[in-house]
Amino acid sequence: EGRLKVKKQEGQLIKRADVVLVSSLKLKENLIKDYELSEEEQNKLHLVRNGYNGDIISSENQGEVNKNKLTITYVGTISHWFDFDTILKSLEDFDNIEYKIIGPIDNVEVPQDKRITYIGSVKHEDIYNHIASDDVLIMPFKVNEIIEAVDPVKLYEYINFSKNIISVRYKEIERFSEFVYFYNNYSDYKSIIIKLLENRSLKYTQEARLKFL
Repeated sequence: EGRLKVKKQEGQLIKRADVVLVSSLKLKENLIKDYELSEEEQNKLHLVRNGYNGDIISSENQGEVNKNKLTITYVGTISHWFDFDTILKSLEDFDNIEYKIIGPIDNVEVPQDKRITYIGSVKHEDIYNHIASDDVLIMPFKVNEIIEAVDPVKLYEYINFSKNIISVRYKEIERFSEFVYFYNNYSDYKSIIIKLLENRSLKYTQEARLKFL
């Protein structure tokens, strides 16, 4: 009943508003469909994506790479959409990778494994100190309706950290393809890990990184 009330009020609000800002194309599509917006009403929907607004880290600050193993790190909230299955499977398949997880937990448990280090929440300004010498940053989500509508600030921050990035693929973030190794399934994920174990060079140039940020 509460959800229906909110939805009704949202519909009224959108029809009354002069301008509606959305942060992803999926949200725009959802509003058009949910509220059967006319062409005139659709014209007041404007896509304004997220962006990066912090200090840009100097690329010379990169930590030493450990050639014998790959440290793969996640930064952010850990919730029900976090794909631990992929991570656990990769630990079975590779003995020279390890994971680090940084951020608050929301109603899930981080699996106990000697190669998964859970750090918990850290201050935003301290994140880089925790990941400076790590090799790869990941966004391992189970794709659902919520995830599909997200333009993740996380990817903007990951690019600032000047690390290789692995993420599950979904339509909204295809535009990050210059910076991110995308996977659709575990087989893709495994192939990316093999590639990064063999070649640590950064997928993107510093020029592209700075221009994007």
